Amino acid sequence: MSLIEAMDGAARRIASRHASCEVPTGVGFCMAMNRRFLDSVGLFDPAFGRGYGEEVDWCRRARAAGGRNVAALNLVVGHRGGASFGSEEKQRRIRAAGLVISSRWPDYDAAVRDWSAADPVALHRMAVSMAWLDHASSAPVPVFLGHAFGGGADRALSDEVAQALVDGPGALVLRAGLGSGWRVEMHRADRIERADAGTSEAVEALLAPLARRRVVYSCGVGASDPASVPRLLSCLTRRGDILELRLHDFFPVSPSWNLLDSDGVHRGLPPETSLDPAHSCPKLEGRPHLSLADWQRLWRPVVARADRIVAYSTSTARLFDQAYPGAARRTEIVPHRLCGLPQRLPAGGGAIGVLGGINLAKGARVLEALARRLPQGPRIVVLGEMDGQFRLPRPHLVHGRYERARIGALARAYDIGAWVIPSVCPETFSFSTHEALATGLPVLCFGLGAQAEALRHAPNGIVVDGSPGDADALLAALSTCLPGLKG
Repeated sequence: MSLIEAMDGAARRIASRHASCEVPTGVGFCMAMNRRFLDSVGLFDPAFGRGYGEEVDWCRRARAAGGRNVAALNLVVGHRGGASFGSEEKQRRIRAAGLVISSRWPDYDAAVRDWSAADPVALHRMAVSMAWLDHASSAPVPVFLGHAFGGGADRALSDEVAQALVDGPGALVLRAGLGSGWRVEMHRADRIERADAGTSEAVEALLAPLARRRVVYSCGVGASDPASVPRLLSCLTRRGDILELRLHDFFPVSPSWNLLDSDGVHRGLPPETSLDPAHSCPKLEGRPHLSLADWQRLWRPVVARADRIVAYSTSTARLFDQAYPGAARRTEIVPHRLCGLPQRLPAGGGAIGVLGGINLAKGARVLEALARRLPQGPRIVVLGEMDGQFRLPRPHLVHGRYERARIGALARAYDIGAWVIPSVCPETFSFSTHEALATGLPVLCFGLGAQAEALRHAPNGIVVDGSPGDADALLAALSTCLPGLKG
């Protein structure tokens, strides 16, 4: 089957026989013209010369006479472009035609902008692009499932997509957390196409042209129906396809992806019999309430089917194997590559630095409690944003967003003398921890997750004695390394 035949078949599958969409204009090489309008508004205007602009002018005249310009969505017409004119003449003709169109039809440019912004044919164009991607790929097409919230997982996903574009013509990303359904992104060397597919069933239909797939779970946090994530992974991975899991979070273990109970406390791996609402999925239309046991029953075949499981720390791999015994046999521990780390900083600063976005799981309550306990003098400086439901009183400061390259400069400007990683959940890697360690200043955290694992292997790491979230224990540990708190 030729590429054009494959693309045409994809268009027929996604659209009904008479599916159409109104457009600002037709396109000359694949434009059928209604005889009634040819008779009423005339032929192309020869003022446009040998090419460009004449079909736009005709379509606007037809529209002014009561007609509609529509695109047929159930077929594809192939076009070998660039044969009529050389590139310089083409650009000259396009510019000249554009001036005429703008003069005759001053509303046309705005109509094109509005139509492009709405992009009503995005899903149909994506279906056709799927056929192209399948035809152009000599290896299984990478299909990543990720979220839309940024952070370390998204940074790692971007790196994987970039490598996929080195190895092949394109990669797909299925995004959760963007409204009520799934967004499909097709990443190519020169552009990114996006289309809102909505349901998991629509995603499956859209990806139907892909004969071979490498499905990679990155992070499904934020999906409108969390239970759709394992089901989608199972449906997309057919016989002969590759399935890989990336443990950027503990979502395959519990709907509480950071393993916090409903009171915001981590008490270890929740038992399958847990009745804590944080570890369950509430009832949705068309789906019953799911207990933690139900949740793990959905994920168990996905974990068993996975050809490769990647953990970014030993502590993560151990927790995952506790939840799914035997998973360790297929789990590789591959820490993230660390690039652009800050340089070492001089000791002796008086402020307490905190890196990254801070919410409940990342230790916002800990910082509030620490701020109340600190004597006058040392202050907390958060390089990042803080969840709006938490507040630090003056003189403590939330700097806001920052560029990684400026960590060193900001630390010097704020006179930071020690770093705190206040997370009360087990991190799966923690870029912030490694960035803080690179400065050479003391770095403190509670004794759990990848953050504690990293600190135990670093000469400037200090793991705080006491339970996670214990602000008094944190203050006592800080007093051993921050000049303003000693004595």
